[in-house]
Amino acid sequence: MIIYYRQWREMHTLNGITQTQAITSSRLAIDAASAEVYVFNPCLTEKQFSMENKDPQCGKMDWGKKKAPYVAIEFENFGQRTAITKSFKVEKHLFDQDYRLPDSPNYSTTMPPCYQAAIRPSGSPVRVERIYAYTYDADPKSPRYDLTKEISSFQEGGKVLYIYGFLDMTIFGNRWQRLPFCFASNHVPCPDAWTHRSEPQDGTPPKCQESYNAHK
Repeated sequence: MIIYYRQWREMHTLNGITQTQAITSSRLAIDAASAEVYVFNPCLTEKQFSMENKDPQCGKMDWGKKKAPYVAIEFENFGQRTAITKSFKVEKHLFDQDYRLPDSPNYSTTMPPCYQAAIRPSGSPVRVERIYAYTYDADPKSPRYDLTKEISSFQEGGKVLYIYGFLDMTIFGNRWQRLPFCFASNHVPCPDAWTHRSEPQDGTPPKCQESYNAHK
């Protein structure tokens, strides 16, 4: 009886190890086949590029635009599968030169607008996808505060323009991931937490609101 019990325990333990290994292998396979999206480049731009244009256009953040109603952020997917965006948040603020962001992101409490688009795998040559936000408040119920009116203030070194936010997307394996981004016109690096890619999570991204479309 003791021999049978020991054999059962050994088989049970081995089966548990096998199950764990199978789950781990499955997750590794999902990770290997998932989308791997990173920020390629941001820029201020006078117009929106066509959806068919997948060539990088930003090059680098052009802080010298005299008329730049849009912020464009380009993303590149190094993975094997397409990522589907769910929502995004882009915030713009002018601060004094000595201002430093807090260690952790402090986004506005407003729910981000829903935005569905495909970020397809890149290749050679590089293919990017873009999101857009106005440099002024695009909500028709709010005053149209045009950030371009103050462009000279950071061109002359008086102010620093920060552009930051995040992109929520669904990826392969019924999972979602948040990709934060942050840029400063004086090229001072943002704290790590403002740009750290979170690990993919099971389930669906947080809720978003159907509202004005800030990228059209």
